[in-house]
Amino acid sequence: METEMMSASGGALPQWEAMLLSRQEDVLRLLEQLLERVRRAEEVLAGVPKDDEPVARVKQAARALPIPSAAFRRVPSTYYEWPLTRRRRCLGAPSVHQVSITTLLLCKTIMLENTHCTRTGCSDPRNSRYYAVIIQYTTRLQSQKVFKFVRKLNPEISKKHFKFRLAPEEISDQLTGFGKGAVCPVGMNTPIPVILSDRLTRLSPQFMWLGGGHIDVKLGCNVTEFITATKCYVADIVYDEASEAANELDD
Repeated sequence: METEMMSASGGALPQWEAMLLSRQEDVLRLLEQLLERVRRAEEVLAGVPKDDEPVARVKQAARALPIPSAAFRRVPSTYYEWPLTRRRRCLGAPSVHQVSITTLLLCKTIMLENTHCTRTGCSDPRNSRYYAVIIQYTTRLQSQKVFKFVRKLNPEISKKHFKFRLAPEEISDQLTGFGKGAVCPVGMNTPIPVILSDRLTRLSPQFMWLGGGHIDVKLGCNVTEFITATKCYVADIVYDEASEAANELDD
């Protein structure tokens, strides 16, 4: 037996009004289903990573550490074809932490391997076979400085056991879980010790942008918060002179 729809006064609604309300409920349900389909279609078109993909891992790690200032920004697929000044403008919306973005805030994470290391893994941060190194795009990594810094952490080990080079791409992918252009020092598959260029500690504002786990996603965060949360090393690891990238006009 069907239940009659009741009016506010407690009486049964006229048949036409009851049918109208029933149709209205059907329309609302259809609208909800349609909106859900639109949302899913937008995610597919935008290439939004699913929860089980690397970006979700980075976001989860940023929350767990925590890095309160962590902000994620999706960029166009042509991002790496742009000069640094255009990349800066793409990330420079003042609504994100109210910072004025300059090219000095754009950073990258490089995977280094100590090919002469006495160890095969990364369990000892003082003497790891692999290091994730963060530098600005406007600087150049100097491997000799990395050698001196890590050697200083291990004075008891002969210098013949230290020789740094870029880690092979397939090894980097395996250890970090991130592809080229997407490497992030947060949420890596394997806990790898991080060395941050000390120049980043002198930035004003204290903010940097890094790879975010997907080539089209960038992670921005406060430098001091990052150091505190990750307990990374901070060292002088770049050439003293600026690279050619620094000569771009920061307009």
